Amino acid sequence: MESREATVESFLELLAKHDFLHGIEARHIQFLAEIAEMVTFEPGDFVFRQGELADFFYLIQNGKIEVEAFSGAAGPVVIQTLNGGQLLGWSWLIAPYQWRSDARAIETNYRDRDRWQATACQLRRRS
Repeated sequence: MESREATVESFLELLAKHDFLHGIEARHIQFLAEIAEMVTFEPGDFVFRQGELADFFYLIQNGKIEVEAFSGAAGPVVIQTLNGGQLLGWSWLIAPYQWRSDARAIETNYRDRDRWQATACQLRRRS
């Protein structure tokens, strides 16, 4: 099992290369690396659902994630498609900290143990 220090070091490298964090000071990347966790999603998996507690944001590493709003007559309507290098989850910044939409993995381009997955760094909001 990898130690937390080794995990933080691997996140430091990963986060330093993420497009969204380009130009961020090293001390801020260090802070993010200390709270980061890698998560994976298979096609069709929900990242989050509307109304759930928004206490994470996601730095997408690879794959595609669709953000959907629900329309009574039309059902789910895609309002945004995000790819690797982008951030998902702005609702974690704004009270009452609830997701305003659904987010679902739709395309993956990362293969791990014969499964295709979308991956993201998940970072928890501190109270």
